[in-house]
Amino acid sequence: MVGASHARAVAALVPGASYAEVDAGHLVVFEAPQALAAELDAFLP
Repeated sequence: MVGASHARAVAALVPGASYAEVDAGHLVVFEAPQALAAELDAFLP
């Protein structure tokens, strides 16, 4: 696992990358399914 600060730093260095956080614990699929779906919808064509 990579901490959020490191993930943000990597995303900032990758051209065209985006970074998003969903306010949930380890089981984001169950804890915040609508927020996860919204991020995936924005990412996928």
